[in-house]
Amino acid sequence: MIKVIFTMFLLFSAITLRADVDLPDPTRPADYSVAVSVKQARPKTRAEFNLNAVRISADDRSAIVNGRLVRVGDDIGTAKVKEINIQNIVLDYERKMMTVPLYANGISKLYRDSERKN
Repeated sequence: MIKVIFTMFLLFSAITLRADVDLPDPTRPADYSVAVSVKQARPKTRAEFNLNAVRISADDRSAIVNGRLVRVGDDIGTAKVKEINIQNIVLDYERKMMTVPLYANGISKLYRDSERKN
């Protein structure tokens, strides 16, 4: 008996769920029509590069770009690191050389040996 009731419940649920699929919305305006959206190609967005830190030693140069450690020759997405300098890095991005500064506003101070704090 329980199997029969359960089967009838499932059958009734399936019919009820399917019944409203083909019915139009009664609250929809009379002149309503479904607009067909056309996918447009997204405009190409330029990648952003943020130079967070530069480390230069006697035998190695590295930088942190977008939170990732890179060296000369490494790839950052579609860009390739060409140079690492004290204040910036140079990237080859879309066949163009791009300079990414360490400080966006250009403020920096180079200390003389006598001014350095330990």
